[in-house]
Amino acid sequence: MERKKLISKKVSSSDRRSYNIVITTKGESLAERALNWHNGILNEFGKFSHQEKKQTMILLMKMIACLHDAKIIPLGRVCLTCENFFQDTYLKIKDMYECRFLETIRATWELSINCKEYVPRVSSRKPLSGTLS
Repeated sequence: MERKKLISKKVSSSDRRSYNIVITTKGESLAERALNWHNGILNEFGKFSHQEKKQTMILLMKMIACLHDAKIIPLGRVCLTCENFFQDTYLKIKDMYECRFLETIRATWELSINCKEYVPRVSSRKPLSGTLS
């Protein structure tokens, strides 16, 4: 990272045996881009038709939930693995889901990725990865 000029390493003024590591402007820029990688996807996703959005989100959520349930990826902060996610028979017929935290009903294609209000699903509950159609 130092060779790529993402960080700089300086000898500590209080202890010459240790170093202070500081992120550079270039490093900050890269970190910002990495944290916001999803914005590019969301911009392109906005160009999809309603049906394409619905199909894409359902498949993406199922894939993330399955990978999470199989312990292939760490916690996937998506609706399908969230304790607040709810979809009964009526909502499923209408392609809707309920977020009990936000107290809202949303279209299935509006499912969230990397939700700030995410609460991991209690392990004793049945996995939700196959609930959407």
